[in-house]
Amino acid sequence: MGPLRKDRVTTDVGREICLRNGIKAMLTGTIANLGRQYVITLEAVNAMGESLAREQVEANSKEEVLNALHRAGTELRSKLGESISSVQKFDKPLAQATTSSMDALKALTLGDMNICQRRTRGRPALQQQSNSIQTSRWRMRGWEPRT
Repeated sequence: MGPLRKDRVTTDVGREICLRNGIKAMLTGTIANLGRQYVITLEAVNAMGESLAREQVEANSKEEVLNALHRAGTELRSKLGESISSVQKFDKPLAQATTSSMDALKALTLGDMNICQRRTRGRPALQQQSNSIQTSRWRMRGWEPRT
């Protein structure tokens, strides 16, 4: 019997998924809070658990975590053999692909998790919280969000 939807995909579960589906590698990662700084680690691991490549970067604040994660991802792609032209062509900073607000991203993620677990009651409030946090950030920068 496979894992339930609410189960976390741990490294061991990820390796099992790779083995069962013929997937060559998976990404693992951690974000460690060291006071006001954060250490972000990304690692590509094959189905046997062997490290293929690893990248570690630091962020000086919570607001810089997404940019640091982007840097780590870009470096990891290069270490795994992706050509520089391909990395540049398909590179999109996470702050542009998603929100730069960790609080808004967390609220949106919690709302999406509620949908996956068929608990739709809390999602609209979390979605609204995510939207209002991001709208406030835009206005602080002098931008007006599209409605």
